Amino acid sequence: MPAIFSGFSGETASAGFSVLMILAKATVVLLAALVVTRAMERGSAISRHLVWFVSLGALLMIGLFTRIVAFILSGEMAFAYFLGHMFKKPEEPVFLPLLNGGTAAILFCFACLYLATAGGGPYSVDEMRKK
Repeated sequence: MPAIFSGFSGETASAGFSVLMILAKATVVLLAALVVTRAMERGSAISRHLVWFVSLGALLMIGLFTRIVAFILSGEMAFAYFLGHMFKKPEEPVFLPLLNGGTAAILFCFACLYLATAGGGPYSVDEMRKK
């Protein structure tokens, strides 16, 4: 057995191996996002931002680095709400999400803020890494 698994035995060894595989897959996702972003230097800023947004969403879905990723995504959703919905018409800003169409942005902002404070839960990769 490799030295990296020396602390694991039996059933826990396979759980440790699965955590390492998930970490490796998350690293590949982030590296792929970096490569795609670099390849799209002539593309628009929105398309490059979308690549990072999807990559962070994938990390959030598997529960890896949940608190940090959720905090970043919460800030992005707040930014999207203020620029894309509240100040759609700068001369007359509309604050209420029901009136300016920003309900989904506010919902995702507060959902990600909750995940940033509560963490990923008992079945997330972050929790498996602690064991």
